Amino acid sequence: MKLASLSLNELEAIQKKVNREIQKRRTKAQEEGLKKIKLIAAEYGLTATELKGISSTKLLKLYNSIGTTPDRRRKHLRRLIDAKISSRFLDIHNGLSALIVEQTKISKNSRIEEFDGMWASSLTNSSAKGKPDIEAVDLTERLQLLNEVLEVTTKPIIFDGDTGGKKEHFKPIDENNIKMYVCGPTVYDDPHIGNARPLVIFDILFKILKNNFSKVTYVRNITDIDDKIILSSQKLKITTKELTEKITKSFFEDCKFLNCEDPTHQPKATEHIDLMIQMINDLIKKGYAYENNKHVYFEVKKFSEYGKLSNKKLEDLIAGSRVEISDNKRNSEDFVLWKPSIKDEPSWESPWGPGRPGWHLECSAMSKKLLGDKFDIHGGGIDLIFPHHENEIAQSRCANDTEVFANFWIHNAFITMSNEKMAKSQGNILKIKDFRKKMSGQIIRLALMSAHYRQPLDWNDKLLIDCENTLDKWYRIKLDNFKPVKVPDEILKPLYEDLNTPGYIANLHGLYEKAIKDDNKDLFISACRFIGLLNETSEQWHNFKRDRVSLSEPEIEKMINLRDKARENKDYKEADRIRDELSDKGVLIEDKDGKTLWKFK
Repeated sequence: MKLASLSLNELEAIQKKVNREIQKRRTKAQEEGLKKIKLIAAEYGLTATELKGISSTKLLKLYNSIGTTPDRRRKHLRRLIDAKISSRFLDIHNGLSALIVEQTKISKNSRIEEFDGMWASSLTNSSAKGKPDIEAVDLTERLQLLNEVLEVTTKPIIFDGDTGGKKEHFKPIDENNIKMYVCGPTVYDDPHIGNARPLVIFDILFKILKNNFSKVTYVRNITDIDDKIILSSQKLKITTKELTEKITKSFFEDCKFLNCEDPTHQPKATEHIDLMIQMINDLIKKGYAYENNKHVYFEVKKFSEYGKLSNKKLEDLIAGSRVEISDNKRNSEDFVLWKPSIKDEPSWESPWGPGRPGWHLECSAMSKKLLGDKFDIHGGGIDLIFPHHENEIAQSRCANDTEVFANFWIHNAFITMSNEKMAKSQGNILKIKDFRKKMSGQIIRLALMSAHYRQPLDWNDKLLIDCENTLDKWYRIKLDNFKPVKVPDEILKPLYEDLNTPGYIANLHGLYEKAIKDDNKDLFISACRFIGLLNETSEQWHNFKRDRVSLSEPEIEKMINLRDKARENKDYKEADRIRDELSDKGVLIEDKDGKTLWKFK
């Protein structure tokens, strides 16, 4: 409607209609608000007479003075669940954060929106105290928090009674040879930052173990036959071998970029097919597996301890996961050990016809060959607990007739972006190789250590900037004439406490403050290099920063001179423009003591 074309009488008539509609809606909103107040009043035993003439401020005060009860909170939560598709809950760690949930309100589209309730988890409670989520904060301590919250809030609370994983003391099977297996990459696409986390975490564990034991055998496999590999090769119109060789090469370059040591062994699945066939035969003979229509399946119900690792019942695991649907299975939960290959797919001869192994079987076979029927440590991402690691345990223990497969299990949490899991399905993948020309691998490595491995790590630009600034500061220590020294246990202690890398980084900051004063520089550098940092010379570190700047040093000096002249002429707008242009191109300037200093970002 073009108001300018209307007459005064027409505008006044429209105004009256608008006013009537506004009043109508206001009345309706008040009626709805009154209904809500009456519901609350009824819940707390208040009569209409008691409410008459009470202001909203007084009503809120009265509401809080009456307080609430667990039963009322539960009823409130039930109403939310029944009435709303989704509810807004905020994680809390003390009384203050609970009050933020209680009192935060925002106006949005003429509506008041607020949190529906709060959530208290062991992860947040532990993090708030600077401790890992490994029962470092026990249930008694967490209940104290709950009491604090109950005193100052009325909204529903969901309290997670889990106190995290238990801390266990590492006792090796054989002190003369520590054995560790970590699930490596499926080489169908270039590894992303989420894949980098276990690379760095288990590299640090490898270093710790070698520091304490005379021999450590570390196995990290390469899965080079899998459904994903076949699909990717078909999409790219190349052979699976061409694809896996290309991605494996890229993976090794990523490991070098992140300064990760080579494991003792890096076996490929395709080199161990005979052993997999042998293991399948053993499982069939023992009654744990069956063949049907050229497929071989492990019968999960035959293994009574299935689900022990994830601490869940079989039906709960299946309910929360996608399982392969097949008419060849006896039961929906059974998983494949061998499957027939179709035309143009890679295949190997077997007693059940040409085909290929199931993904889970590959790790069981390779670990058996290189580490034996049982070993000390098995690691991988948290997403592998089910079904991969549960299936590994079932088939390995049944085939090998053992009471245990691995004595200790270590799982790293996800990397997130904007608090969403990094995954190809989410479209938020950042490949490791894309960082190689942008920054030093040390920055990525330090970023991956910045949170405890059991906790999610949110990946963002600020994290990388902070890590680069830290390393920039640490490289002020002169690395020439450096003599390696043994890092004492008191410095390494956080790493002994369930790989507490943030705690160890805190120790490094303390050592730096001493080293900058020429107090035991060698210890600081040795402690950094223990976890794979400061592995470059100072020149190499500064060169990478120089190489990513598009300007030469004479060009930088020329622009700074132009900025100085602009400032002399009081043309501050031009001076600021030049400063911003330099910043955009990777150069920071600082005016100090009448001089303009500059450095690479």
